[in-house]
Amino acid sequence: MEKIECDYCGAVLEGEEAEDPRMVDNLPVCDDCYKEHFQFFCPMCQEYQDIEGDQNHMFIHEEMAEEQGMEAGIYRIKECPWFISDMFSMTVIKENVERIADLRDDLLECGQGDYICNNCIERKGGG
Repeated sequence: MEKIECDYCGAVLEGEEAEDPRMVDNLPVCDDCYKEHFQFFCPMCQEYQDIEGDQNHMFIHEEMAEEQGMEAGIYRIKECPWFISDMFSMTVIKENVERIADLRDDLLECGQGDYICNNCIERKGGG
């Protein structure tokens, strides 16, 4: 069998990765690089989800909300970009997000803010 390398990190794919590699732009990508570049971790279901098409909701805790002049809660991303960042700070573009629910108790230990997958929003109702 021909050696298959990850297009991102150069690692040799082995086992299941080599048998059925993830392909991005017709190039093989290892599982670790795929997670790093093409997925996000949803703190509600504790699973990785694809960024494209599933990164439409987020939550903001009290401290970050106060910094942004917003209310803590769960938000739907209406339009991108929804934030501006200079690598040291972030500013939410308020016109591009819509608050849809109060902050859930199960998100209180999940950092200041993060994405939530569409499945969790649908299953758990967002609020």
